[in-house]
Amino acid sequence: GKHIDRVVYVKVSDEKLLKRLGGRWLCRDCQTPYHLLTAPPEVPGKCDKCGGELYQRDDDKEDTIKERLRVFFAQTIPVVDYYRNQSKLIEVNGDRGIQEVAKEIIPSLGVK
Repeated sequence: GKHIDRVVYVKVSDEKLLKRLGGRWLCRDCQTPYHLLTAPPEVPGKCDKCGGELYQRDDDKEDTIKERLRVFFAQTIPVVDYYRNQSKLIEVNGDRGIQEVAKEIIPSLGVK
């Protein structure tokens, strides 16, 4: 087996995950992705590129996200706790922006 020195757990609040995942929409025709908060279409419900209808995948709907979170916490948190108890866990606040999170993760792994 492989030896694991460190494990990174990017912890994101349920509220933030619901906003991030629940805001995702796709064009039915050209599959261009949109996000209602960070990259919305110019005209609600219509693709900027081809004028196609936007839709939300079942995986990005609130009830599905909540179920995915329930499964995650049931199956993954015990693993997180295991590595925490081994003093190998690096826990990062994922509620922040991508650049901020990356700036914390990279040095903690010894990467320059």
